Amino acid sequence: MQVDPLSLILVGVIAGLLPGVFGFGGGWLLVPILTGLLGVDWAHASGLALCAIMAGAVSGVVNRLGKPRTDAMPAERAVTGALVAGAVVGSIFGKACVRDALADLPEAPIVLDVVLAGVLVAVAVRYLFAAVRGPSPRPATRPALAVLGAVGLMTLLPGALSGLTGIGGGVLYLPILVFLLHWREDRARDASRLAVLGSAIVAGSMYAHGGGVPFVQAACMFVPAALVGALTSALPIHRRRRTFALVAGALALVAVALTVLHAVRDGGSSRPAVGGGLAAAALVIGGSLAWGIACGLTQRALIRWRRRLRQPGAS
Repeated sequence: MQVDPLSLILVGVIAGLLPGVFGFGGGWLLVPILTGLLGVDWAHASGLALCAIMAGAVSGVVNRLGKPRTDAMPAERAVTGALVAGAVVGSIFGKACVRDALADLPEAPIVLDVVLAGVLVAVAVRYLFAAVRGPSPRPATRPALAVLGAVGLMTLLPGALSGLTGIGGGVLYLPILVFLLHWREDRARDASRLAVLGSAIVAGSMYAHGGGVPFVQAACMFVPAALVGALTSALPIHRRRRTFALVAGALALVAVALTVLHAVRDGGSSRPAVGGGLAAAALVIGGSLAWGIACGLTQRALIRWRRRLRQPGAS
């Protein structure tokens, strides 16, 4: 895979900026940029995007881990468990049963472009609808066992799309929690981040094992993604939900255009991944997770340091 490393670094910076500044993950934007703008083949784009998503997600999880929670959502642990389980099972199905079945078909790239374009249209509609409608908070209630099962089943779809295309799926997990269970958005993002992390680890490992994630190119993305994400998420940025929803909707439409461009330009070409194996998978996934954890711990230390400086009498 011949891609300018600087271009991959810039994509990694974007991957870190989106959740830190705008509040949405943006994995659905990374794949169209890689395929439609940089000309990265589908055999490598999905795995590279998952590595950047993985490093950013684990950084956020570490930063939030262990912090006191006095306003947890009803049955938060059970719901989060159902969300993560559905995401992981769905990602395995999407990669092992669907993506691998398409691997030998000459029309596989165009099929993936069509699937991704459909997802991006749904993402654009979701954000533009949120921008027009605005928030309508309702009290969250304890879900029944049947509702927990429904959450797990609904999560299978974004998980499968993550394994199939390489998107994170957080944009599809959030509506399940916000509109179905009426969770607060910050709590929904925490649970969604765990689901994204689980599916990214599983699907990313499978892609790396198959040779679709060269370590050097992956590092060009996951290093800046976790670093920039940790730095920007620590900033006290005021979030205007409607404005950012409009921005996200516009970016999703741009991603649709990039996907269509790739389908028209390179839809019939496919260059299979080579190499891989267990050692390659361990290196890529271990490197992404280790760097993300280091960034998350550094972020926590910086936040504590800033709080100490603001305390009266601090030197």
